[in-house]
Amino acid sequence: MDQKVIKLKEELKKLKKELNEVTLEKGLCAQENKDLRENFAYCAYEQKECFLIARINKIIREIYTLTAKPIKNKNHKIKPDPADYNRPKWR
Repeated sequence: MDQKVIKLKEELKKLKKELNEVTLEKGLCAQENKDLRENFAYCAYEQKECFLIARINKIIREIYTLTAKPIKNKNHKIKPDPADYNRPKWR
């Protein structure tokens, strides 16, 4: 389990570095052509950025599920407030 978490963290670092590069390239493409609707390179980098963000979020969720601590007391119930019983019905 620890080896898997270490491997996922390394992959996460690599993806974040790649995301920074893609974001920079997307910004440079946006500066080259002011009309972003006709800029194919900008659209391609935007899709790649969204894909990387989705992969990063998936890895973060997976790391969290592997390292999350279980809840100790599952039978804890919330007790009703006694002040609610003394409240008049018209409020």
